[in-house]
Amino acid sequence: MAVLSEPPVEPKTSPDAVMPTVRIWRAVVVIAGIVVAADQVVKAVVADWLGHGVDRWELAGNLLAFEYVENSGAAFGILAGQTMLLAALAIAITAVFLYAMREEIARHWGLLVAVGMVIGGALGNLIDRVRLGYVVDYIAVGVWPKFNIADSCVVLGLLVMAWVAWNGGTDDDVSMDDEIEEDDAAYGGRPDQSDDGRG
Repeated sequence: MAVLSEPPVEPKTSPDAVMPTVRIWRAVVVIAGIVVAADQVVKAVVADWLGHGVDRWELAGNLLAFEYVENSGAAFGILAGQTMLLAALAIAITAVFLYAMREEIARHWGLLVAVGMVIGGALGNLIDRVRLGYVVDYIAVGVWPKFNIADSCVVLGLLVMAWVAWNGGTDDDVSMDDEIEEDDAAYGGRPDQSDDGRG
């Protein structure tokens, strides 16, 4: 007698299965928001402290100081006077950056943090350009460079991304995938495997 085999059962896709990706991008938004908030608060404090004729407060003589600077250029004073061009470039680069990283970011916790830092730094300086027409810098190392928290986050974020790209991935790949699988199971995104092997 012929044995009828059961038709293959297609795995059901739960709406909750997309939640890990949503949480990843939510984490990026939170990190970027923290960077923007910290950047804007510190700039406001420095502007109130040093922006009324004091200008500079030395920590280590000429080597390191807090110095109030109205920078109409890019990071570290590059392209001075090109405020609108730099604002447009910041928006375009951020959009391209998000599109290019939409898949890779899900596999690296370090990349997730780096993307949040870069976006937050870019937005922090963009807010200055739109609101003031210049960026407030306040950290002076010698004669040059002069920068702020936003610049630092952009540079550090790019360095982390370069490190991830250079190493071709890290153990974070495994740990993030494992956590996503756990999240899927918690949200009911994966079918129950407890009945495997039943006769």
